[in-house]
Amino acid sequence: LPTTYHYLLTEGVRGRKMLQTLLLVTSSLTVGGWDWYSRTTAIPTCVGKYFETRTLSCEECPTNMEPHNNGLQCRCKAGFAGDGCKTDCVLEFGMVSDSNRLNCSICDGTTTTLNITSRECECDNTLGKFLVDHMSDSNQQTKSCLSCENGVVVNGICTGCFLSQEFTMPDTCTCPANTTVVSGVCLPTLNIASVPGASVSYQDIGRTIRSDYLVSEAVKAATKCNGGWTGPGGCQYLTNLCVLQLYDLSQGACELYYEHLTTRDGGGGCSPPCEEPTDLPWLLYQRSERSVLQQGLDKTIRFDKSVEFVVSIYDLKGNLIVTQALNNQAFLCEVREPIAEHGLKFGNNIIQDCQLSREFLSYGASEPLFYELFIKDRFGNLQPVPARINADGDDESLYYSTDSVRGRNANDISLYRRFMLYDNVLSDQYVRYASEITILFALEESKDERVWLPVITLNYETTSRLQDPELVNRDVGGDDLIMSLPDATPRTVLSGDGGLDSSVRIFYTSNLSRDVMISLLITACCLSCATSLIKSWAWQRRLSQDRYFNAFALLVRLFVYYCSHISGFLFILLSGASIWHFLWFKGQQTSSVLLPTPGHINNLYTALLWTSFSTRSVDIAYRVYEQCTMWVFLLDWEQPRGKLLSENRELPVSMWRMVFVANEFNELQSALSSTVYLTIVVVVFLLEAAGLQGLTTAQPNGNNLSLDGSYSHPLLRMALTIMLWYGCTAALWVWDNLIYFRFLAANPVREFIDLCSLANVSVFLMPEKRYGYYIHGKSVHQYSDASVREFQTMLQREEEGAIPMRGLTGPNTAQTFEIVIDDDLSEFLMKTRNHLGTERMVTTQSVNRPTRCYDIFGRASRNILTQEALKHLQDLNRRLQTVVTRVGDETMLKTPLHRSLGVIPFSFAGMPTRFFIDSDNCWSRCTLLSLEMSLSNLALMSYLAVDFTFSNSIVAACVAFIIVYFIQVMRGIFGNANLGNKTMIDDRFFL
Repeated sequence: LPTTYHYLLTEGVRGRKMLQTLLLVTSSLTVGGWDWYSRTTAIPTCVGKYFETRTLSCEECPTNMEPHNNGLQCRCKAGFAGDGCKTDCVLEFGMVSDSNRLNCSICDGTTTTLNITSRECECDNTLGKFLVDHMSDSNQQTKSCLSCENGVVVNGICTGCFLSQEFTMPDTCTCPANTTVVSGVCLPTLNIASVPGASVSYQDIGRTIRSDYLVSEAVKAATKCNGGWTGPGGCQYLTNLCVLQLYDLSQGACELYYEHLTTRDGGGGCSPPCEEPTDLPWLLYQRSERSVLQQGLDKTIRFDKSVEFVVSIYDLKGNLIVTQALNNQAFLCEVREPIAEHGLKFGNNIIQDCQLSREFLSYGASEPLFYELFIKDRFGNLQPVPARINADGDDESLYYSTDSVRGRNANDISLYRRFMLYDNVLSDQYVRYASEITILFALEESKDERVWLPVITLNYETTSRLQDPELVNRDVGGDDLIMSLPDATPRTVLSGDGGLDSSVRIFYTSNLSRDVMISLLITACCLSCATSLIKSWAWQRRLSQDRYFNAFALLVRLFVYYCSHISGFLFILLSGASIWHFLWFKGQQTSSVLLPTPGHINNLYTALLWTSFSTRSVDIAYRVYEQCTMWVFLLDWEQPRGKLLSENRELPVSMWRMVFVANEFNELQSALSSTVYLTIVVVVFLLEAAGLQGLTTAQPNGNNLSLDGSYSHPLLRMALTIMLWYGCTAALWVWDNLIYFRFLAANPVREFIDLCSLANVSVFLMPEKRYGYYIHGKSVHQYSDASVREFQTMLQREEEGAIPMRGLTGPNTAQTFEIVIDDDLSEFLMKTRNHLGTERMVTTQSVNRPTRCYDIFGRASRNILTQEALKHLQDLNRRLQTVVTRVGDETMLKTPLHRSLGVIPFSFAGMPTRFFIDSDNCWSRCTLLSLEMSLSNLALMSYLAVDFTFSNSIVAACVAFIIVYFIQVMRGIFGNANLGNKTMIDDRFFL
């Protein structure tokens, strides 16, 4: 086939005409089980009844009516005519019905007589005679028997003029004035010259053009519909033209249809809100969407059962082609049969994307087909499935919205019965096609396994039609035309023309009440306000005695606390909702919980995720800023080991112990364990390499890890990622705290405290003006500046318990404290810092260290201290020693309530310096290690936000990794600069 198509395409106009013929011929064949055009078996035969296309069942004709020859409608019995066949021409007037059975007609009495039994005029001599309807000289409709020489002979049978045509002597059949021949019948010509709408509106591209096809065909369709045919068959063509115009009631075909719906005489006419006219095809719903869709199927459907759809297919002229079970006939995408079967099993959501051939749509596809969809209820009856045009296909508010339902009028109709997949006949410039087809099921509220009536939504797009010259001048290869053409539907892509995107989606959903979500969001906001106020009060309590208290700083602190807390509450809400759906959907035995549609949750969940991520970023950024601007004081307890008699001065104390402590703190302040990075790697490995991502498919079978036939639901992706993330984090925490740092390595926080004790250096960390932490590093040994032998001896004596234990005083073994300093000490520290800043001389010479990253952000400088600056440092050292010695015996314990709230007990104006034992090593809040859990949450939030937006776990993992690494690098750069400035130690010593 590809080679044949390529040959025909290169043979010019003649070849293209042959190609179109070939496509239509192949489309009519039965290929792969497709029998759309097998009319002999498609429509059931109804004995004594007619086949009702709206219910796909055999129905009895009304009184005085019988099945039409086509079997799809009813007509008046012989001798009956008029509105609803209520007029008995024989009994009431002694007449018969005309050949079209629309009016009463008399037998001429000369060549014909009335047969009461057959209720028809009979020729006196039937040999070579036939009946004909004509107008007599008295302008009376009459039936006469004429010789065959004035008629025609078809297959040896003598026939007269077409129905409703007049016989004009000697042998001419003509239609009366003001009539038109439609399907061989003379019908009154409908004057549509005043009816606008011989145009097509392509709203998606903003174009409205005149349609030559509508100009020529609308008259025929409207005339046939206006001709008084009994049943809906006469208006099928007009109905399809209205579908091609996408139910635009301002355009001709739809306007004419609605005019017939409201004004037509007979059983077909009705006043709104009628929906199933007897004499017109059912096309429009007059009720609101809610009242139609919430009528329910009264059917219980289980997960292992398939949904039974039936589809009726019509050709452009309105002829019923076939009725059969739905597989993928009503989809443009060539859905593989296992996937189609999978999607029609209850609860199995699918999204199938494909690309359509623009070339095939332009010149190769057959005329469009038209579809009506049905679903079986529990009694086996077929219920019509409504269609929506150019609307949100996964809008759950159709079923669950609490908004009031308003009535619909003619200009407010949104549900329809019939739809098409593409239109390639109305315009020579454009082709319209269904870019998105969605079938939506909704579970009835409070009724497990009971569903409401589904709805199918079609969204159309318009593309320019490719012209023949473009095709002729293009070099088309054989591989470009690999296509499958069982039905002449554009199901595959030609690689050279830029495919048109199309998708098929089937969703099964249940109520995720927005009212509940909004209530939870309001609760989260209120709780965040309350907790942030409590934290701000605790922070303000520490500064309540500060005479320079800044109200603006309190507002900033309140905002930061609120960001931190609202981020946590929102993430808890999102995590709970997603995990609840995951566990219930994958673990339920009956269909009580279905997934919300992606469109229903995307906007809400994406907004909440990015809000949570943004507020958490604000919290971490402020805490990192606070750490990078805190005051750091190093207190050296070392005493001189004697005097230098020759110079009459004390031996100097070595500075290297302080440098060593500062260098270790510099490493510690930006250190981060491998937990966050390892968690990212493990989660991605489990999802992608181990195949656990198969658990996120939108199908209820938790044992099926295959991604084929479904799609990864964003809510399930979120739930599985969260569970894997925190499971991995918990496992790594157990490993670090219960195994690694207990048996294999030392805890870096505890190691730093030991280092301070061995170096005989204490550390003051002041993130706030009057509040901070103190690490007591005063050695229990006489000296720390010692030789190796002396140092080993001291450690051995300490191990043997020959010297007092480490700690601030006596039996108090605590070495870390939370401190609140008084006004005098606070002012002294501030003055000392100001003096040191004044006395410090900063050289402008830059240090050539191109390999150091922070040179890009700020060049390192040499700090040269004057004698005055050194004197201030000595005064600071003595003052801090005095404070520690004085308050050492007055250390206090904070109650669990105070520790949880972060409140300083007994805070009052004029409060003296207080030391509170820090048994939880809270001083590590001044390092990045204290933010490890927050960074892990931030990484998870960024991962989920990116993955939720782009559905790509690899990209999400890279973004999360980069964010954490960037924060760690920035903390090291600015923390390094701050430590050098605050300790007056040249940062070149920080390795």
